[in-house]
Amino acid sequence: MKKRRRRLTASEAESLGLKPKKNDIGRKNSRYQVYEKDWLKIVSKREADKQSERRVLVYDIETSRVPALVWGTGKTYIKHSQLRGRTKIISIAWKYVGEDKVHHLTWDNNHCDKNMLANFLKHYNNAYMVIGQNNDNFDNKLVSTIAAYHRLRLDRFVKSFDIYKMAKKHFRLQSYSMAFMAEYFCLTLKQSHEGLHMWDMIEFGNKSEQKEYLDKMVKYNKGDIVTTEELYMTLKPYFSTVTNNAVRKGLEKWRCPVSGSDDVKLMKTIYTEAGTVQRILYCNESKHQYKVSNKTYMDFLQRKIWDM
Repeated sequence: MKKRRRRLTASEAESLGLKPKKNDIGRKNSRYQVYEKDWLKIVSKREADKQSERRVLVYDIETSRVPALVWGTGKTYIKHSQLRGRTKIISIAWKYVGEDKVHHLTWDNNHCDKNMLANFLKHYNNAYMVIGQNNDNFDNKLVSTIAAYHRLRLDRFVKSFDIYKMAKKHFRLQSYSMAFMAEYFCLTLKQSHEGLHMWDMIEFGNKSEQKEYLDKMVKYNKGDIVTTEELYMTLKPYFSTVTNNAVRKGLEKWRCPVSGSDDVKLMKTIYTEAGTVQRILYCNESKHQYKVSNKTYMDFLQRKIWDM
């Protein structure tokens, strides 16, 4: 098989058992003669490392109301031709899981959300996964809709973890609202606000009132982020996953899909109606239970034998 000259880091070269030429010693990325199959492994590893640097984002948005022309009060059907505006994002708050700082952005003085969303999408598009409360049905869709309205680039393949959806799937609660779940699981309570009056002041108040109540909305918005992250960290051992963090980092499939840890053990073996053997593993680090194929479990056993 033919070799080609490639630039590799010292660790990449060491993994292939290569030594740099005399003229390349001391360089950050030296040149090596590398087989094509080995080069493909290096490229794959680089991509895995790049993906592992992408972080998990918790976010929440607050939106405007849509004005409409109506004949009066009471029950009425409003057609789209009666609308005199569109839903806009007033504020966005977000933080990265495990970090302390909560970030935020707001619409501009002209109530335009384009620049705000463009700046937020730099974080959204670079996230490995986004987390929210009912975000699959509301936040994600509205971000996508307004990004399309402004012709902004959006990564459609960012993974999404919806706490509301997961709670309804795995739990039986009297309510699945953030406020109820935060109280039920003894977490930081969801902040209260002044109701529609806050929106009235932000949308129709004078400059002073708009600034005052926009600051209040941002405080409320950021408070939701804190509660959302606490819900995620508390409840994730009881939920299924939407992605595999171990594979994302280039690790073995039998490792924990949440933490990537190899500190796992067999809980039990189950058998499908079709006779397929499936193994349930438990991660001591993340407390997560997950299912793998029998072949993947055999790989896990082989690794344990090598480590003995």
